[in-house]
Amino acid sequence: MSGFIGWLHGDGQPVERAELVRLTAQLAQRGPDRRTVWCEANAGFGHALLATSDRAAREQQPRAIAPGIILVADVRLDGRDELRAQLRRRNRPLTDDPTDPELLGQAYLTWGDRALERLQGDFAFAIWDQSQQTLFAARDPLGIKPLFYARLGATLLLGNDLRVLCQHPAISTELNEAAIADFLLFDFNREPTTTSFRDIQRLPGGHCLRANPDAGRGQRYWTLPVPALRRYRRAEDCLADFRHHLEQAVRDRLPGDRAAIYLSGGLDSSTLAATARAVAPQLDLQAYTTVYERLFTDSERHYTPLVTQALQIPLHLLAADDYRLYQDWATADATTLPPEPSHSPLLQGDRQQLHRIARHSRVALYGEGADEALQPSTVLESLRGLPLLVSLGGLAQCLQQRLRPEWGTGTLARWRQWRGQQELPAFPDWLQEDFVRRTQARDRWQQVWARRMTTRPAHPWRSRAYRALTAPVWLPTLAACDPGFLNLPVETRLPFLDLRLLNFLLALPPLPWFVGKEILRQAGRDRLPMAICQRPKTALGGLPFYLALQRQGFPGEIFSHESNSGINAYVNQRLLAIAAGSSLPPMLAWGCLRPVSLHYWLQRYCGSCGCVGRSASANTVDSN
Repeated sequence: MSGFIGWLHGDGQPVERAELVRLTAQLAQRGPDRRTVWCEANAGFGHALLATSDRAAREQQPRAIAPGIILVADVRLDGRDELRAQLRRRNRPLTDDPTDPELLGQAYLTWGDRALERLQGDFAFAIWDQSQQTLFAARDPLGIKPLFYARLGATLLLGNDLRVLCQHPAISTELNEAAIADFLLFDFNREPTTTSFRDIQRLPGGHCLRANPDAGRGQRYWTLPVPALRRYRRAEDCLADFRHHLEQAVRDRLPGDRAAIYLSGGLDSSTLAATARAVAPQLDLQAYTTVYERLFTDSERHYTPLVTQALQIPLHLLAADDYRLYQDWATADATTLPPEPSHSPLLQGDRQQLHRIARHSRVALYGEGADEALQPSTVLESLRGLPLLVSLGGLAQCLQQRLRPEWGTGTLARWRQWRGQQELPAFPDWLQEDFVRRTQARDRWQQVWARRMTTRPAHPWRSRAYRALTAPVWLPTLAACDPGFLNLPVETRLPFLDLRLLNFLLALPPLPWFVGKEILRQAGRDRLPMAICQRPKTALGGLPFYLALQRQGFPGEIFSHESNSGINAYVNQRLLAIAAGSSLPPMLAWGCLRPVSLHYWLQRYCGSCGCVGRSASANTVDSN
């Protein structure tokens, strides 16, 4: 639970210690408890600690795991007891209550690169072997922890905080126009290996990197598995195993004494809250809910108190009716906006909620991933991908429990795909033509939409879930869960993305367990109010951004400012004004706001001379 930076000179030149100290100091907002640097000859690491538990407070990083082998990491491990037992069977030296970096270091010394096959949890780390002049770095399978790197001639920089890497004097201020084009077309950069900055690359989830003075190469070490089918004679046994896996996932993500939870009153977050209360009854757990009191009818006002009263959890409500589009963005410091363009017009509400959480805890549980992992399959998909008796048995259970599984055929699916191919969304005509040509944005638009319509299922009976769990949209979703997104010391943890739980869910037959999230409803019956277990899935009562847009009008006047941030290089303002001036449906209005989000980000980025937030002092770093 920390921020870190690494700096290597492949040509043997010494690392500039003063500059490494300065860069490490910039990690203070995400790692406020202790900052330390290690520097020797041509290599150096900086680390800033975010202590989320008493055990984490004992972490000492960067740490020598063996003579001449240095580790720096942001790591939270699952299955600690099993990993510790494996290491002790190999006679590895461990303290009585080892920290996660200690376990990670001993795993690497024991199994080398293949330690990744045994590690579970959220992690990004780098290990420098001084004698071999080799660096090994890796990111957790799903990419929950970020990891970035830049190779600049003989120099290699890496770290888990994009803002800090941008501040290194060798990093160019030039942006990656392909990423900017993706943002304006799709809300985010869909390329998992690049960032919005020309010089800085992103290591994708499930990948590792090995680098030496001459070269570096990344490679995939993990792919979401298609597990073997799990069959149960009794529903009670399946529910018991589900509860075991969910409890294990929640328990491993809880800190020692206090935690927060984003609670909506829906099945996903309510199940997490009930599970946390069951596995840690003494935990100081508090719920945080965003509600709307006047904009539209919001059912969370009714359902959320039912959960917190039943579980005896304090509830904090944040009324979000009055937030304005891009509220405070014009005056925001570069360190308070996301490190890359983010299409979040109501970001101030998220920031305010996170500030409130930070006053209580440094860990927040979030139900993201449940919708994807519990995606239903159609009846005919089940018949096609499973043994006939399993499918018919599941269908019979659905009928017995009065569930309504979804029908559909391969023929209908192909027809829908064909129809979709004839009805591609209109390409935004407000993009500058020379920018479109430079980035080949039209080709990119066609390729992305074609791929979305023709992707073949990788899982025989849970293709929807598998596709949802591997979709590119996880890139911005997981980035927003990192403390570096808003530069606040809160780590958001996602129990539904626990690999052990995902493997279990992907092995189950879809009927009846994933019809209307039946597995959650059945598992929560003795922990949650019946009104929650029977609650139908409902969408939010309105679109907050759209209602705010109708109230405020399109914020196009910002482009007339003298310092227009360089948005003209990408957007034809006249054509954007025409598009935004008409009465737009919500999705087109959302697209027309992307240039506004980009403008504000560019304004902060260019306003700091291409370097995000160089103001922090370097005098607060301890060195060893």
